[in-house]
Amino acid sequence: MKISLKEYIMESIYNKINEDKRTLDDFAGGIEIVKAILKDSRVKKHLKALKMRNNDIYFDGGDLVLVDKTIASNLLSADGFDYKTSIDDLVKKILNVPVPKKPKKSGSGTGDEINGMSYSNESDTRIVFTADDSEAKKLKDNKVSNVTVRIMKRKNGNKVYVDAKNKDGIKEFLTKLKGEK
Repeated sequence: MKISLKEYIMESIYNKINEDKRTLDDFAGGIEIVKAILKDSRVKKHLKALKMRNNDIYFDGGDLVLVDKTIASNLLSADGFDYKTSIDDLVKKILNVPVPKKPKKSGSGTGDEINGMSYSNESDTRIVFTADDSEAKKLKDNKVSNVTVRIMKRKNGNKVYVDAKNKDGIKEFLTKLKGEK
């Protein structure tokens, strides 16, 4: 039986629209179900946010697993896959997996000020100052052992990176800077 191009296009559009409404019973196995889930762009973005790859979703027995967390269980029974659960239901369950929040950088953060110059603690051994040319020169002239000062020109001012070999070097640098006023 031949069908026209128009009928073929309409049928493919219909199948695309209803693809996520198919139940698990419509698929031959777990691999096909996972492939159907991975076709959803929301799942791809979510996996990227979770820093996971496509092969981190798999079936273990009758359970859908994301790395080491069971997303949905008892999807496979003796007579086949669950006929009530749709691909869209599984996609929603995957999207409900929370994305871990980014850890805050150690240190006191931004907004600190010393002698009128603002700075932020990037780590225990690095401070970044925002300063104009004269302030940057003062920071460069503040000599402390085991501390390196680098000035990076920017459009509006300078970024001055103060790196130390240990925490004590940063403390000593700030103490000496406070005393200079």
